[in-house]
Amino acid sequence: MTSVYLGNDVAPGAFAWKVPVADSVARVGLLADKNPKDYLVRFLDRYEPDWKDLACECGSQIELRTIVQGPIKKSFHHRVLAVGEAAGQVKTTTGGGIYYGLLGADAAVETIDKAFKKGCFSETTFSTYEKMWKPVMEKELNIGLTFRNGLGSWSDAQIEALFEKVLQKKILSLAYQFAKFDWHSGVINSLFRLPNLRNMFAQIA
Repeated sequence: MTSVYLGNDVAPGAFAWKVPVADSVARVGLLADKNPKDYLVRFLDRYEPDWKDLACECGSQIELRTIVQGPIKKSFHHRVLAVGEAAGQVKTTTGGGIYYGLLGADAAVETIDKAFKKGCFSETTFSTYEKMWKPVMEKELNIGLTFRNGLGSWSDAQIEALFEKVLQKKILSLAYQFAKFDWHSGVINSLFRLPNLRNMFAQIA
């Protein structure tokens, strides 16, 4: 079963996860606003104490990289298009980027195809790319970023209080109604509108 771990002592500003993929094999990862490697090692020591031996057997090692948060101001230039993470086409709530990157790639392919047909790869021609992908993604990314940054500053007690409220039957059913795997603004906005959650979210909005 996939497990998600929260807490400022686990992954400050974000979360950690463990996804079983086979017998005695799992994918483990962690997002954090600071010192991600230190927190990942601490997480593994706590929940998978044999991880160092297993990593040696599998030839695995800890890998780190920065994940872009939020769309860039300009994703086109003369003969250049920024696609995927280079354009900030990454889910700002979770850091996932495959789906949004594919949407960006579709827009890029269509833009480049038209440029070849016109025989023109100018900045003006390529500007249509941004007009295609930003109306689809930009608002979603900005809402997710605001939500993520706001919750990232909360204490563990505040996060726990939020979960207690969300797990109430009416709120949970509302979340199921609006939740979509790749589009999170619907459920975020629905939670913001609830009277018994509005005060909790007031510092985020």
